[in-house]
Amino acid sequence: MITSILSIFFATFVLEDAAIIAAIALVANHQLDLISGFGAAFLGISIGDYILFLIGRFACRVRSISEIPLFVRWRKSFHHKSSRRAMAVAIVVSRAIPGTRLPTYFCAGYLGYPTLSFLTLTVLSVFAWVAFAFAGGEIAQTLFAEHKMLALFSFAGFLLLGRMLIPKLIHPWKRRALVHSWRRWTHFEFWPAWLFYLPILANYARLSVKYGSAYMPMYSNPNVRHGGLVGESKWDLYRHLPDGENRLATYFLGGPNEATQNIKKHLSEGNINFPFILKPDVGQRGYAVRLIQNEDELEKYLANADFLLLAQQYSTLKREAGVFYYRFPDETKGNIFSVTDKEFPFVVGDGSSKLGTLILNDPRARIISSTYFSRFEGALDDIPLEGQRRILSNCGNHCQGAIFLNGNALITEAMAEVFTEIAEHLPDFYVGRFDVRYSDIESFKEGRNFQIVEVNGSGSEATHIWDPKTNLREAYAVLFKQWELVFRIGEMVQKAGKVRHPVILFRLAVDYFKFHMKNTNLKTSS
Repeated sequence: MITSILSIFFATFVLEDAAIIAAIALVANHQLDLISGFGAAFLGISIGDYILFLIGRFACRVRSISEIPLFVRWRKSFHHKSSRRAMAVAIVVSRAIPGTRLPTYFCAGYLGYPTLSFLTLTVLSVFAWVAFAFAGGEIAQTLFAEHKMLALFSFAGFLLLGRMLIPKLIHPWKRRALVHSWRRWTHFEFWPAWLFYLPILANYARLSVKYGSAYMPMYSNPNVRHGGLVGESKWDLYRHLPDGENRLATYFLGGPNEATQNIKKHLSEGNINFPFILKPDVGQRGYAVRLIQNEDELEKYLANADFLLLAQQYSTLKREAGVFYYRFPDETKGNIFSVTDKEFPFVVGDGSSKLGTLILNDPRARIISSTYFSRFEGALDDIPLEGQRRILSNCGNHCQGAIFLNGNALITEAMAEVFTEIAEHLPDFYVGRFDVRYSDIESFKEGRNFQIVEVNGSGSEATHIWDPKTNLREAYAVLFKQWELVFRIGEMVQKAGKVRHPVILFRLAVDYFKFHMKNTNLKTSS
């Protein structure tokens, strides 16, 4: 019994969660009583936390460390009450977030956080966490006494759920966002992609049988990787656009190693100026699209970017739209299948309400308040002036908050002719979406005063379906018709012998998973 207690106690210094699970298992199998198992885990974790605190306290006395300019600034700013309150919250929250305890407790000691206050907070949080874990383990043992592996997996899931929920429950704004999270399920435009696209996948299978191949959409734009279904390079499409008023200054920066040097060169030469857009060369649904307004934001972005990058001058035109274009290979004139008009969401200050409260009071913004709260984390307690507009999103991506409206009333013959002329500069480009900024409705309908932000291939969609007034049946009807067009174009390209690169299924799968396994630090766009 003593051996088990000591093993649990010292195991907490190495792997805290594993030690807790082992303690629960020993108690459940009557090899250790509850008090001994709980006490060993509780004391081990508490003492380990205090050791980290003491290491930080010792480090601040080491001259070579204490005189580092960054640390000096930290210690000076730590005298403010707000900094100490923030540290108190961090000490408690770090208990539930993997990888944060060591830097948090070390900094608490180094910055001179009161020892008694630290011990009080950490002992209470450790007690609550271990009690939470043991309670979950007890329930699992009771329910699955004859299924030990199922009990183990269930308990592991219970711990993971706790780690995900506790930070949200502790943070006041995240907790309030969680309260409104159920509202996503009442609006199909906010459903998880895997759920919404199930009927689309079934229709894709039907079309694959009808046209004799599941690869037809990947033939639709023969010069684009996979036809633009997934993994295509934005630069490979954009670079073909003709110079002129419809093209924004856009530069390929390369990978993480050369991107910093290249963007600084373009800035120094005046090729591009703040503010400008940084985005990945390969991406979907607004992934990592960020408005960069100064050097500090640029450095933070580049520190997290582990992919090929594009820099694009920010368009000053106020409106944004998505134009879904297609042309059959045996025709010379293209067609506009869909226009999505976009609005940038905003809240208006009343002079007394905090930004976070204004977001929660907006019927639509509160549905994705967690997105906005992550974006404006340091400004949620700000109080906008009465009548002051606070833009919640500067980028026209639906998943980041932009409001998509049905703009099909804007489609004209003049618009179709202009986009046909533009598409002719893209080698064998037959179907995709042009995302544009434009100045006003009337000139846009005439095909004037707009700038192309991005060109997307066959994997793009007629995004006007996300208009709040569109019902689910109408949305699916549009997408079914769209995919019928894409399959038909792919078949025509194949029969015309224009397919240049055979589809390699393995490469397609690699491209898909490479995108979905990307760095998550940049997922929230501006």
